[in-house]
Amino acid sequence: MDKSSQHAVQESYSGRGEDYDAIRLEQPRGLLLSEFDIALVGRMASHISRDGSVLEVGAGTGRFTLPMLDTGFRIIATDINESLLNSLRDRTAEMSLHDRCEAKIEDIFSLTFSDDQFDFVYSIHVIPRFSCLEDQGQAIQEIARVIKPGGLLLFNYSNRSSLLGALVGRFAPRFKEMEQVLSESGFTVVSRRGKWFLSRGVLNRLPLILGRLLAFVERPLTHVLPSRAWDVFVLARKN
Repeated sequence: MDKSSQHAVQESYSGRGEDYDAIRLEQPRGLLLSEFDIALVGRMASHISRDGSVLEVGAGTGRFTLPMLDTGFRIIATDINESLLNSLRDRTAEMSLHDRCEAKIEDIFSLTFSDDQFDFVYSIHVIPRFSCLEDQGQAIQEIARVIKPGGLLLFNYSNRSSLLGALVGRFAPRFKEMEQVLSESGFTVVSRRGKWFLSRGVLNRLPLILGRLLAFVERPLTHVLPSRAWDVFVLARKN
């Protein structure tokens, strides 16, 4: 396992909750991307029972936690950064959602939960941060450990087998490589969705009005050949 990869991710998320939110929820391009992703995750999770035990890995300040709480989930929200979790705790308290959300420090590679504990685990924009397939696979395997047989995992990854994949410098696995990781971790894919071009790197290079147009065009494309999309969202069931 590449410890330098893990350390780099931890360092990149070691800042304050206020700074994290400013990029993702206040800057217009960051907010545009967040709103798109929140809606996509919400659609993919819409049919999942609200009565089961739910874990979020990499909750940050609650960008995805709060919308999921709003739809009726009770969640254990985890992250490696206490500052981010403190922001999440403040936000859930302000929205009177704190009784349905426990915020807890956890490491994705060594979760403290029991085997087969959760009905549903989701982890959004976490797996793509690790810069080698070994680390991404190890993280998925550890998540698989805490999911009940028949339970569900929702996550996303960057796909080298895409139009953007050949142009982006950072590591991304090929579609077949991630399929193998999921199979070896004991998962069967239920559904996939994909974002072809909408990403922070692309949005930062476009006028905001063109970014909004791109988001509008991307919405109906999420169902189209997700195996060739850049940002692939996967809902998988543990065998």
